[in-house]
Amino acid sequence: MEQKKLSVLIIVKNEEQFKDIQQNLLKMKDLLFNLSWQKDIDFNSPDIKDYDIFIADFTIIEKIKKKNLQNKFSTNPLPALIIIVDKNNLDVTQKMKNVYATDFLINQQIIPQYLERAVRQILNKITKEPERQKECILLDTIIHNIPDPVYLKDCDNRFSKINNAMAKWLGIKDPDNFTGKTDKDLPGNNKDIFSDDKDIIEKSGIGYDNEDKEIRYDEQNKWMARKKLPVFDSNNKMIGLIGIFRDITKQKIAEEYFTHFTSKLNRINRELQDFVFIASHDLQEPLRKIQAFGDLIKSKNSHIIDEKSKDYLDRIMNASQRMQILMTELLKYSRVATRAQAFIKVNLSE
Repeated sequence: MEQKKLSVLIIVKNEEQFKDIQQNLLKMKDLLFNLSWQKDIDFNSPDIKDYDIFIADFTIIEKIKKKNLQNKFSTNPLPALIIIVDKNNLDVTQKMKNVYATDFLINQQIIPQYLERAVRQILNKITKEPERQKECILLDTIIHNIPDPVYLKDCDNRFSKINNAMAKWLGIKDPDNFTGKTDKDLPGNNKDIFSDDKDIIEKSGIGYDNEDKEIRYDEQNKWMARKKLPVFDSNNKMIGLIGIFRDITKQKIAEEYFTHFTSKLNRINRELQDFVFIASHDLQEPLRKIQAFGDLIKSKNSHIIDEKSKDYLDRIMNASQRMQILMTELLKYSRVATRAQAFIKVNLSE
């Protein structure tokens, strides 16, 4: 595999400084460099974005404000930045907040091993960058094509990304142009659904999971499931939050219908059980009388009844007995759900 040649722009005030840095870089025998020197940064140069590394004097770079760098590199990644600072400058960290991206700080008196370590770490990042960009593109494609509204915010409560579904919901035509905006920039009456974001950010890690009905969605009240979670970097430092919304109106309507239908079905079942109980209980009374009077006729008048009449009487008694068994079993069946009995073995042939 061919070794990558690092393109380095050295931004220092004089040639002596440039040669000192050049000499230290060339001592790294296993690395290849394409070195350039400028006394200042020319953002109008078409080649400025082609560099892998800036090595710049802090007195030059501190003049460049964050906004200017963001505007220049909004569509291209900023080259890695090595800042040469005075070792006695204790305020450098605070001052560097005005600079868009700083990878490394090294002392004004260049220490070769510090410079080499910085360059090798940058090279390691550059080597991994294509894979990282691929992952970012994949993640961006997934987020934008998820049918549920999704958004991400930074720790300053500003939107860092909203997907197409969220943009459509909020009435935002171009979701990419909404990056860096806040809740105040939202159109319509949608600010209330993001009102708890600040609490999540300030509490540094306590998420939010809820279902709300009074969410404005296409000018209609809809049931929305909202889940908001803090996002952490590899050092477990909170860097923002992600919110995922889902329209669950149809699900809620189905649940309400199911609850109503179940309640209605339970009521019908109770009425049916009551009816079966009453019917089976009341029907057993005339059956008992048929059996009782049939027994009396058979026992007291058997001597005067001919064989044919006895056969008729036996058939009546057997039919009433079968009817009574059916009523008893029907009553048991009506109580299966309310008075369940233990399982027993039965003969299926019967």
